[in-house]
Amino acid sequence: MDTLSYLRGRRLWVVPEVLIWGKSDNAQFHFITVANIDGQPRASYCHILMGGETQEIFYSDLVDFRGNNLPASISHPKIIIQPRSSDTAFLVGAESNAGFRIARSNAASGAVKVDLFIYEMG
Repeated sequence: MDTLSYLRGRRLWVVPEVLIWGKSDNAQFHFITVANIDGQPRASYCHILMGGETQEIFYSDLVDFRGNNLPASISHPKIIIQPRSSDTAFLVGAESNAGFRIARSNAASGAVKVDLFIYEMG
């Protein structure tokens, strides 16, 4: 298959003006607790997220520039973020088939508006 046919065979969605409010400045604490329940010692592993909140976005919640809903699952997605101002946003971790996590720059004073280009890599 030639390159042009390969590229045209993949799906692309353009989602304009997505508001990013999540922040990345957080900390995740892991700890173990020990309790005595009915005379039996128990150990529990716990973790808690403190600080900023990354924003989780699901593809099924997005609408492209033509007004079409995106599918609930996208095979091997790749997200490109185009900021609409000098404040930026970035992905937190990797994209999944159902969605992705995103956060705004810590330097931004409020929510950041971006355009998303979502590619299905197949």
